[in-house]
Amino acid sequence: MLGRARPWAACCLMLLISVCAVPSQAGSFPVPTRQEQSRLQAELQAARFLTHATFGPSSADIQSLANQIEKLGQVPALEAWIDEQFGLPGSYHEPLAKQMISDAGYTSPVADGVSTSRYRDDAWWHTVLTAPDQLRQRMAWALSQIFVISQHGDGFNSRALEDATGEPMYLGIVHYYDMLLGNAFGNYRSLLGDVSLHPVMGVFLSHVNNAKATATTEPDENYGREVQQLFSIGLYELKETGEIKVNKKTGEPIPTYDNEDIRSFARVFTGLHYAGANFGQNRRNFHAPMVMAEDKHDTEAKTLHNGTVLPAGQSGMDDINAALDNLFAHANTGPFIARLLIQRFIKSNPSKNYIRDVARSFADNGAGVRGDFRSVLKTILLHTEALDTYNLRLMKKTKTLEVSGSGTEHSRLQEPVLRYAAFLRAFNPTTDHRQGYLAIGDMSRWLNQQVYRAHHVFNFYLPNHVPAGELQTYRTSRQVPNYQLYAPEFEIMTSVAANRIANRFRSDVQDADVDLSSRDATGSYGFDVFLDFSEAEALAGDPPALLRHLNLMLCRGLLEDPALEKLAVILAQETADPTTRSRGAILALLTAPDCAVHE
Repeated sequence: MLGRARPWAACCLMLLISVCAVPSQAGSFPVPTRQEQSRLQAELQAARFLTHATFGPSSADIQSLANQIEKLGQVPALEAWIDEQFGLPGSYHEPLAKQMISDAGYTSPVADGVSTSRYRDDAWWHTVLTAPDQLRQRMAWALSQIFVISQHGDGFNSRALEDATGEPMYLGIVHYYDMLLGNAFGNYRSLLGDVSLHPVMGVFLSHVNNAKATATTEPDENYGREVQQLFSIGLYELKETGEIKVNKKTGEPIPTYDNEDIRSFARVFTGLHYAGANFGQNRRNFHAPMVMAEDKHDTEAKTLHNGTVLPAGQSGMDDINAALDNLFAHANTGPFIARLLIQRFIKSNPSKNYIRDVARSFADNGAGVRGDFRSVLKTILLHTEALDTYNLRLMKKTKTLEVSGSGTEHSRLQEPVLRYAAFLRAFNPTTDHRQGYLAIGDMSRWLNQQVYRAHHVFNFYLPNHVPAGELQTYRTSRQVPNYQLYAPEFEIMTSVAANRIANRFRSDVQDADVDLSSRDATGSYGFDVFLDFSEAEALAGDPPALLRHLNLMLCRGLLEDPALEKLAVILAQETADPTTRSRGAILALLTAPDCAVHE
């Protein structure tokens, strides 16, 4: 283990200062031969794509995909990778959580001592760090930030077996997440139906046991509002390009819905209750879709969007399906969902053309099918704006390949969970856990973000968040819808959060160990996750080579020459010890702005 001696602290401090102090310029890689140029270009393309499509690549992942890019060409190789991912079975979290509980020696998931959150978190981290179905896992994470629930719901943290299926209630939110995972490569309409009927969502947005109006009560309007605002059509009418439509007379945005629409949809979602219980009973069942009590459903006619009328006397489930079909068919749904998914995978400010192309893919997958997520994902990941987020230019005189970002509109601050997961996956994590589980646990204190802990119904951050202050030197192009730039992830990247994640990186890099043993003194749960820095240590004798390797691994080639040159000098001056040198370089790049902001 590396100690806390002054050389480590001094080296890291100088490295961090140097990375943050250089002006924005391009970075370059020496490519003496045409073969080396081709190989480096393939590696850069592979690193960028895998950063978009997975929870982070290892060096082996980058080299493997680079081989295919050289063999097939960029787009055919990436499309083949996506198709391979589509064919992999899903790695689900609830069965793993139960297995972890059993392997820990508990006789049941509700035995004394079982934590209601530990195994949910451990199963999630182990899966996203090790599962081969990385694209499905990334899509589920993205969907969980659109169709939001959090653990702060009635009964979500109870160990009781009140669940009518005999399952503990605290695993209900894992069941919900696995439902998103199962729909990741399916159809949006099916997902919207599963979300609407899932009892966890029924609790979170309060439409379980929602009864029709009486002389003294009205139906709960929560889900009727949010299924429109958050899950389908948004607040304002949109063009196919994501541009907001405005009233020609007033110049104001045109709302997609009003209070009458909310009331109509609230009336649609009446009569639902827990499976295996009577309406109004609080015998929770978080593992089976809600069912309909027809006598509690509003059977009067209802008017929805575009003049659609649900006839009086229709069954409750017929009403729900017709209402969801109405939202599915709405012209807003394609561009609204397209923009949110692009933000989660690629960039904060997709262009009008990018949104339009993904919206068209949503409207028709090429075979007349609307809402096909496979088609949508391919369009997002293979779009020119995803593949051209930075510029590659061969400098013939110096025989270098210059790498530079494409600019503000093509970037995205990497959210903390993805940033941390990519760090761990880059260094081939292992563990001394008896069953080999990467039991990372709750990282919300360090990351200001953690699965099942959305800050509010709008996710961890708003998709339209604009940081305080002005961009003094940048003018938004006409390609961005409504000429407005957003930076969602900056809402949770506060000064406190930035300091904590930097401290987390420092601790983990210093010891090559995510040391979590202090979480449990029983001896049954004191396991570490170890990181393998041997590849970096092998290059430590050649600082420029070490930095080239880490630049590709951690920054996708985007760390700029002035920073790299200063880092190389400091590394050579501060220490010759390969462990200190390599770990200092890793920490410097992990905390560098060029590596935290993705292009």
